[in-house]
Amino acid sequence: MRLCDDAWGGGYVARDRFAPVITAGRDFIAGPRPPGGRLQPRIVPRLWGVLPPPGSDDPMRRIATVRNPDSPFWIGNLRNSEFRCIVPATSVMLWGSGIDYEGRRLKHWFAPEDGGIFAIAGVWKDEDIPAFALLTREASGAAKTVGSNAMPLILPSDDRSLQTWLHGGRDAARLLIERPVPIPLIERDLIPD
Repeated sequence: MRLCDDAWGGGYVARDRFAPVITAGRDFIAGPRPPGGRLQPRIVPRLWGVLPPPGSDDPMRRIATVRNPDSPFWIGNLRNSEFRCIVPATSVMLWGSGIDYEGRRLKHWFAPEDGGIFAIAGVWKDEDIPAFALLTREASGAAKTVGSNAMPLILPSDDRSLQTWLHGGRDAARLLIERPVPIPLIERDLIPD
C-alpha cells in the first residue's frame, strides 16, 4: 500500500471537520469483511472527533484523540481491525508550553524533514456520521522540546506496518502502539492560523 499523493488538496483538517481517512473496513456499515478476503484500502471522509460515552460531562464535545487504548470506550474498536484507520498528513500542529503576545497558547507545526506524507494511526466509530480519533503517545524529540505532552502516533511508512494497522490482529497492532518507531519531525513555519 502506498500513501497516495495529496488527494485532499484542500487546506488543513481540524477537530469537528471532515478529513480524508484510509480504511480497509466497510465504508459506513459495521460488520464482518467478505469471506476469504480483505477489502481494498480506500480514502473516505470521516468527521474528526467521536461522540463521548453516555454520561459524559459534556455530551456535545467530541473526543479527538485516543490517549488510553485500554479504555473500555476504545478497546472494541482497536481490537477489530475493521475500525482502525490511517490519517494521511503532511504536517501536524501541536500545542506548546507558553503563550503568545495575545495570551493564546503557542502553536507549533511539525513535518517530516523530507516534506513527504506520513501516516497517523486512528480508529473510527460507527455513528450517525462516521467519525474518527487519532491515537496519541507521549511527546518526544522536537515536540517534547517545545512543551507538548502528547503527539500523534505516527506509523512507520513501510507497507508491512501500514497493512498490519489496517488488517492485523490485535496483538500485532498493539505492538505498533506500545513500541512506536520514532519518526523524526522538525518544526516548520508552513501553516497559517
